Amino acid sequence: MGRGRSTCGQCFELDLPFVKHIELRDVTPSGDAAWTALLTDNGGVAHVKDPKTGSVDKVGVSIFHQLHCLDMIQKEVGRLHREGGQEESSGAESLFHREHYLHCFDYLAQVGGC
Repeated sequence: MGRGRSTCGQCFELDLPFVKHIELRDVTPSGDAAWTALLTDNGGVAHVKDPKTGSVDKVGVSIFHQLHCLDMIQKEVGRLHREGGQEESSGAESLFHREHYLHCFDYLAQVGGC
């Protein structure tokens, strides 16, 4: 059994073996499909009704945001692999896509700390 300490200072025990999932290491379109299968149709958004006011708020579930980010990164790595490491063409759509996966790196680094 492994023991560890998170950066948040809480102890945890880990008694699960790491299992290699070959399909999640695949940078081809087949691998894209394996990552997409981990995602929810609605992006992990839950609709929560306030019992006092009756208003409904949309709430994102962190694990689905994290999986979405990993999916974006996997697809970008696959694209770079297939295109020989070439950057995407310039333009507004390309800049948005680049900023999106850079956001994913930033987000995952932050949530990984706690």
